[in-house]
Amino acid sequence: MNKNTYTYGFRNVLFYIFLIVTVLTVIFYAYPRMEYDQKSSKVSVGFEEGYSAEIIDFYMVRDIDQIGLAGDRVVFVYDFSRIPESKFEEYLKMRQGMKVIFYEKPYEGLTPNDFAEKLDRHDIEVGFLELNPVTELLKEAILRRVSDKQDKLFRVHTIKTAEIEKLDLDYQMVIRRWLRAWKERSIDFFWVQQLPGYMDKSYTEYGLDIISIIDVSKDIEIFKPFDMGYFTGILIIACFLLIVFYSPLMAAISGVFLLVVFLTQGFNEFILYLSGLTATFGITAIYREFRSSEYSGAMKYFSIIAFAFTLGIMINALTFNFLTVNQILLPHGVKLLLFYLPALVFLKEFALYGAKDLRNKLHWTDLLIIIFLVLFSAYYITRSGNSALVLGFERKFRDWLELLFGVRPRFKEIFGLPALWIYFNRKHRAFGRYSFLLPVAGVMGLCSVVNSFQHVHTPLMTVILREVIGTGIGIALGILIGFFIKSPDTSATEP
Repeated sequence: MNKNTYTYGFRNVLFYIFLIVTVLTVIFYAYPRMEYDQKSSKVSVGFEEGYSAEIIDFYMVRDIDQIGLAGDRVVFVYDFSRIPESKFEEYLKMRQGMKVIFYEKPYEGLTPNDFAEKLDRHDIEVGFLELNPVTELLKEAILRRVSDKQDKLFRVHTIKTAEIEKLDLDYQMVIRRWLRAWKERSIDFFWVQQLPGYMDKSYTEYGLDIISIIDVSKDIEIFKPFDMGYFTGILIIACFLLIVFYSPLMAAISGVFLLVVFLTQGFNEFILYLSGLTATFGITAIYREFRSSEYSGAMKYFSIIAFAFTLGIMINALTFNFLTVNQILLPHGVKLLLFYLPALVFLKEFALYGAKDLRNKLHWTDLLIIIFLVLFSAYYITRSGNSALVLGFERKFRDWLELLFGVRPRFKEIFGLPALWIYFNRKHRAFGRYSFLLPVAGVMGLCSVVNSFQHVHTPLMTVILREVIGTGIGIALGILIGFFIKSPDTSATEP
């Protein structure tokens, strides 16, 4: 047996292990995860003063320094921008063992350790509000709480009056934001603030409309994710073997890096970095294998999308725990996943035929293409990751898609996967001197499929539904566009 035959056989074994583990993941994780998501889908609702609707099962939301009403049915708000730092300890002591939402920019001298110590001392059940000036400090404080109090936490969603005005949202857009938070973000508690004065809706009508679109829970109930047990170990081994399948050298480098992370930052960070590396190198390996295979273009295309789904589910399972579901810990390696494979494909396709095409004759459109690529890359960078810029026109288009499909399909799949279909069916060269950009756009859509499953806080069925719709639209557009494109001579560049 020669060396190449041995290497090929070894790599086949690694790939089959990956396939077996993905099947086991669907069996042992996907369905239980959907059951968990269903059980934890109910949301409690809290209203401020002035609410008069005849609804029994809701909480009252009060400022932490407000005298009067207290008890189990009250959620307090600690507004850092309004309360002096000298009162911090006093008010936490006053609300010993109660539910407190922390809000706005924290005091400059407040450290995560000091914050955590005060939360523990007064047994505070933390209302964790995402995308708020206090969010990052509060995450660090929660991670520093004693282990048996880290789960004294409930996730909060609210829409500020000023936010509605700033984004120029109409009433239906506001209602859809509540619906989206309920569907996509594992929220436990809705804090309903007042509408701007110019909206022709009373606070009571607003509250009734919100309650009518969600599944309401009388109490704030926190459901802990189920324990994956020994299966977590199987996933860790399978993920590392998939990196070996991609590149033994990269696996060795990754192994050293992960060992250092484990020893210095702990198991949770180790898992998050492993999942990011597996997502990146896994989808790159799968693309490389199918691109160089002898299968038909259609077979390559549908197979690689199917493997992207299964890889995504495996990554989702690996990172599923209380801290990730509540977004205290966020996925690692998101930008690496979204840039690594597209960058490799760009370099390969550009070297293979793109450079030659552009050298033949410079054209004034080349400058426009360069400017477009720079602007698109800058937007792609800011648009990717755990927090992202969203332009107004995109927000409105996404709202329209959500209204049409029930969930929002992702843009990268809709615009990228048609390009991948054209590329695998050897029709990309019909686009002339810029044809090398089509496979780059195609793998961006492919990477986005895997990235969607990194959103562990989103119910798994919502992720799957969003990807089925997005990839379905992308596939349909690719086939439709490809039908009208004549296949040119691709003898030197066919995938």
